[in-house]
Amino acid sequence: MWDAQSGQKKQRFKLPKGSRGIDSIAMSQDGTLVAMVDRHDQHNVYVFEVASGQLVGKDVGDVNKIFDVCFSAKAGENRFVTAGVKHIKFWDANPLSGKKGIFAGAGEPTSFACAAYADNGLCFAGGANGLIYVWNGSALKTTLSFHQGFVGAMRFSEGKVYSGGKDGKLNIINPESLSVESTIDF
Repeated sequence: MWDAQSGQKKQRFKLPKGSRGIDSIAMSQDGTLVAMVDRHDQHNVYVFEVASGQLVGKDVGDVNKIFDVCFSAKAGENRFVTAGVKHIKFWDANPLSGKKGIFAGAGEPTSFACAAYADNGLCFAGGANGLIYVWNGSALKTTLSFHQGFVGAMRFSEGKVYSGGKDGKLNIINPESLSVESTIDF
């Protein structure tokens, strides 16, 4: 595929036949890798090198729908998470391998709509039960009760984690103290 403006070949990430499109995509913190989740019945996970377009790895994500994929924001890490219906899985990008989240009594399993990594390595996942799940590696560290109802949006930016829920609140969370610094009502 050629870019008409630059006259150079564009990189193209080729998914196999039967993928049925992409549900979620994320770029690594250093911009070298891209992870994708397809719409296949097995919700396959793919990792590609951005520069070459080469497939680094492919693995089955989960039989349940996956809503989000997010890379770690910690410099030098190429770990990422996939989150979905009754699903949270933590991955190493190269070589591609995944490990289901371990709840170990720190919280009840639920469905997850979204996830965000802070630059301290902690992963925050928004639960359908209104809780924010905080993960250290693949182990659940704690849950936070900052919303009343489904948590549908998470983002890490400029040292803060932002969460949005069905309750109409946007919480700005300090990822070190795990406390809400401010709340905006919509």
